[in-house]
Amino acid sequence: MSLGGAWGPDGFIYFTLKPIRGLVKVPAEGGEPESLTTPDLEKGEMGHYFPHLLPSGKALLFTVASTALSFEDARIAVLSLETGKHNTLSVRGSKPQYTSSGHLVFARGGKLLAAPLDIEKFELTGSPAPVREDVMTYPVSHFSLSSDGSLAYVPVVGGAVKRTLVSVDHTGEVESLSSSLPSGLYDVPRLSPDGRRLAITAMEQGNWDVYICDLTRSTLRRVTFNKEGDYCPVWTPNGERLTYSACKQAPDLFSVAPDATDNAAKLLFKSEPLWGQFATSWSHDGRYLAFIEERDDTQLDIWVLDRENGPEAQPFLQEQFNEKAAVFHPQGGWIAYASDEVEPGQFEVYVQRFPGGGDKERISTHGGDEPVWDPSGKALYYRGADKMMAVSFETGPEFSASAPKELFSGRYESGRIAGNYDITPDGKRFIMIKPEEGSEPTQINVVLNWLEELERLAPAGKDR
Repeated sequence: MSLGGAWGPDGFIYFTLKPIRGLVKVPAEGGEPESLTTPDLEKGEMGHYFPHLLPSGKALLFTVASTALSFEDARIAVLSLETGKHNTLSVRGSKPQYTSSGHLVFARGGKLLAAPLDIEKFELTGSPAPVREDVMTYPVSHFSLSSDGSLAYVPVVGGAVKRTLVSVDHTGEVESLSSSLPSGLYDVPRLSPDGRRLAITAMEQGNWDVYICDLTRSTLRRVTFNKEGDYCPVWTPNGERLTYSACKQAPDLFSVAPDATDNAAKLLFKSEPLWGQFATSWSHDGRYLAFIEERDDTQLDIWVLDRENGPEAQPFLQEQFNEKAAVFHPQGGWIAYASDEVEPGQFEVYVQRFPGGGDKERISTHGGDEPVWDPSGKALYYRGADKMMAVSFETGPEFSASAPKELFSGRYESGRIAGNYDITPDGKRFIMIKPEEGSEPTQINVVLNWLEELERLAPAGKDR
């Protein structure tokens, strides 16, 4: 996901290095990034994104995010490059841009809004007004303004991008999952060990929370209530608790009883400030929790929390490339994961002994991600682009794996950190997330001379 960037007349490029970070600048010809801003955790700032230079080149607009999972509640700020100080404007939105007509244009809730901005005092001189109401703003705002006043944007189709939870067999045959789960924004489905309940991350009114669908009764219930967002649920092996990431100052690991009436969550592991943790798998005996830690120096790493050795966690794989989507073998002894160690950004699936580590075996051959073990432990599935791939296993005295074979192909949502699908306890079906037909944008709209319409809808007045 792009977090924006700007090329200034001073020969510097302004951008954000990582999620949950501040703005930096680097010479266009290359060099070490120089920090410009640091999110104020005490004020609830999670990151600074989408820099946009003002015409003077001496200040820039940027987005102040209050959660790592959404920009719907973000604020807009102005940074003076001369003093290094910034002030926050009295509007909510993201991806601010300034126009020659004197407007601040920004996005929120599927709309573009505009307000007159005094770029000398860094103050708004009028109230925001909607100027375009069909702009895609999830997961980021998809619009851009040119210097000559043209607008390019990705339109929202049918009001919002929607996803449907479906059940898919090994031939690719699709069935609806439950009438209690209408189309919406869903992520990271996880079946309970008995297959009767489904934990899912869902967005409602701009905020991600964990929900549980009882598949036998077709009921849906929200189980987390954190205004900063909750994500990535994982069931404990006995099905008595859910582990998930809660965004406080950064995504930390919590657990909650799925049937608790007081929604009391317990902290499992707290990270260093501005590092994030995302749970991916419990070992079959409930001793080990694998999670992904995202940090500056080593990017995505696999860590393990050992419940028999107290609250401290240890890295399992921490190298100068990305490792993610770690899942324990159903009977123990192995862990599967995805890594881009061969080529940055190109992931392959690997299997390694656990605990103990040692030599790893590459499973995929032409790209692979999101591994999921068959409940029998005798097969491993993974995603290769739009294909579902399968590899059979023997994990006796000697490890052996078959050549990957394609089960089916189809357009389903993928996951950035963890697998975005699950498998039923009998191993016969996959629970997947399918984009609803007609809800995904298929074009980019361009409006020429858009400033004329902008000034009509949101007059900037005399002072610019």
